[in-house]
Amino acid sequence: MNFDFSQFGESLTALIVALTGLLAGSAKLRSDKQAAQGDRFKQLEEKVDKIGAKLDAERAARRRSEDRAHRLSLGLASALSRLEDIYDWIRTGMRPPPPDTHDLSDLRKLIESDS
Repeated sequence: MNFDFSQFGESLTALIVALTGLLAGSAKLRSDKQAAQGDRFKQLEEKVDKIGAKLDAERAARRRSEDRAHRLSLGLASALSRLEDIYDWIRTGMRPPPPDTHDLSDLRKLIESDS
C-alpha cells in the first residue's frame, strides 16, 4: 500500500478551502442577520418616537381641554351667582340699590375663546 502525499495534499487543500468557504458564508449570514435586526430595531424606534410624539400632543390637547372646561365651570358658577342675586333682588320687590352689575365681557371672552 503506497500512500500518495500529493493526493493527500490536494484533499487537505480542498478541505481547507471548503471549510473557509463555510466559515465565510456563516459569517456573512450572521452579519446579514444582525444588519436586518438593526434595521428592524431602527424602524421600531422610529415608530415608538412617532407614537411618543402623538401621545405628547394628545396630552397637551387634553390639558388644554381640561383647563378650558375648568375655566368655563368657574365662569358658569360666577354667572349663576350673579343671576341668583338678580332673582333675589326681583323677589324682594326691586328695592334700591340693585345688585352689582358685573361686567360679563370676561365670561363672553372665555366662551368665545378656543371655540
